[in-house]
Amino acid sequence: MSQSNHATMTNPKKLSIPKYIIMSILTIFSIGPQYFLNLSYTVGQSVIQNGLHLSAQEMLIPSSLSSLAFALGIPLGRVFSKKFGLRNFYLSLVFVFLCGTIIDALSYNITTLIIGRVIQGLSAGMLFLTILSAKFLSFPNHLRQFFMFSVVVGLFGASAIGAIFGTISLSTDAWRWLYIINIFCSLLCLCVGFVTLPKQKAEQKEKTVINKNGLLLLGLLTAAFAFPILNLQEKGFDSVYVWPFLVIAIILMTLLFKNDSRNEFPIVPIRALAQPKAVFGTVMAAAGHISLIVIFVGVNGYMRTIKNVSFIDFTYFYCCFFIGIVISAILCALFYDRWGAGILGIVGSILTVIVSMKWSSIQPEASLTTLNFQMACLGFGLSMTFISGAIGTLFAGNAHQASSRSASLHTIRNYAGAVFAPFLGWFLYLLNANQYEKQIGQLSQIDTIADINAKKAAILSTYHGLFAILLILGVIMLIASIGKMATGKGHALVKKEKTTV
Repeated sequence: MSQSNHATMTNPKKLSIPKYIIMSILTIFSIGPQYFLNLSYTVGQSVIQNGLHLSAQEMLIPSSLSSLAFALGIPLGRVFSKKFGLRNFYLSLVFVFLCGTIIDALSYNITTLIIGRVIQGLSAGMLFLTILSAKFLSFPNHLRQFFMFSVVVGLFGASAIGAIFGTISLSTDAWRWLYIINIFCSLLCLCVGFVTLPKQKAEQKEKTVINKNGLLLLGLLTAAFAFPILNLQEKGFDSVYVWPFLVIAIILMTLLFKNDSRNEFPIVPIRALAQPKAVFGTVMAAAGHISLIVIFVGVNGYMRTIKNVSFIDFTYFYCCFFIGIVISAILCALFYDRWGAGILGIVGSILTVIVSMKWSSIQPEASLTTLNFQMACLGFGLSMTFISGAIGTLFAGNAHQASSRSASLHTIRNYAGAVFAPFLGWFLYLLNANQYEKQIGQLSQIDTIADINAKKAAILSTYHGLFAILLILGVIMLIASIGKMATGKGHALVKKEKTTV
C-alpha cells in the first residue's frame, strides 16, 4: 500500500477514539453507500421505474454506467491520491459523492438519475483503494485480523443491507429516502474527516509521474465497453452498437496491457500479478464478485415471479444473507492466519457449489425456511471466498508490490463485473425466449391459461440455467482456492515484527 498514505497517517491529531476506529468509520460510510445503493436500486427497481415513468431498459442504464464508472475510478484513484494526499483527496471525493447523491435524490427523469449514479460510481471508485490502504495501516499489528472483519461486514455487508432496504422501499412504495440516508453518511464522513485527517506537509507530498498514454487508453477502453453494455440486451450481439465496440475494447485492452508492461508508472500494474498465488487469489475474488451478481439477479427474480413472496419474507431472506456474511467475517478474522486464504476459500466455495446444485433444479414449492438457510450459506461462502482471495493476493509476494497487486485485482474484478452483468441479462433473455418456444411447442392446444403456464415454466427453466452458471462459478472458485492452498498459505495478516505494506 502506498507510502504516501503511510506518511499521512503517521502523525494524526491526538484522539481519544482509536485511529483504526476513525478510519473504519471513514471507510464504511464513504464506500459502503455505493454498494448499498447498487443493491437497493436493483431490488427496488420497480418503485423507481414507476415513480419516474421509465421503461425497464432505461432502468438498466444508471446502474450499468455506475458500475463502469466505479471500475474506472479504481486505477484513477491510485494515480491521483499520491498527487493530492489523503486528506484533500478524501474530503474532495466525499463531497463529489454527496453531490451525486443529492442529484439522485432530486431526480425527475432518466438523465439526472444517470448523472447522479455516474458521479457516485466514479468518486467511490477513486476512493476505494486510497481509504482502504489508509485504514489497513491504521490498525495496530496485533489487531490486524479485525481489519478483515470490518471490511467484510462493512463493505460486503453493505450490499446485503442495501438489498434489505430495497425490499423495504418496495413495501413503502418510496425510494428517495434511500438516497437521503446516504446524504447523511457523506455529511458524517465530511465532518469526521475534516476533524481527524491530518494535513499533509509539503515534504510529505509525493512527486508522481502520470502515464498519460495509459490514462488515454483506459478512458477509451471504458468508453468502448459502454456501448455494448448499454445496447446488448435491447439490440442483440449482432448489432453494430455491440460487437464492433467489443472488438475495439479487446484491442484497446491489449494496447493498455502492453503500455503498462513497459511503463515504470503503469495505470493497471498487471505484471504485479505474475506469481501463481496472486493469479489464484484474483480468480477467487473475481469469480466471487460475479457470483454475487448472479445471485441477486436470480433470487430477486425467483422470489418475486415464482414464489411471489411477501415483502416481509423478502426482507427476512436478505437478512439471512447478511447473517451469513457476519459469521464469515468472524471466522475469517479468527482463522485467516492459521488456515490461510486457500483453505478458507475452499470452505466458502464448497458451500457455494452445494447451494448452486440445489438451486439448479429448484421448484416453486421450495420451503422458505430452507431458502433462508441456503441464502445464509451463500452469504457465508461467497464473502469468505472473496475476501480470502483479495487478502491472499495482497500478501502474495513482495510487500512493496502489495498495492500494485491489489489495484490490479480490484480493477480486473470490477471491469469484469460491469461487463458481465449486461451479458448475463442478454443470455437470460435468449434462454427465456427459447424455453418459452419449447414449452409452447409441446402444447396441443394454446389458450390463455396454457400460455401463462408456459411462461412460468420458461421463467423457472431460465432460473435453473442461471443457477447452473452460479455452479460453474463455484467450481472455478473451488479450483482457484485449491491452487491458492497448493502454492502456499502466504504472509500472515498479523506478524510478530512490525512491517510496512
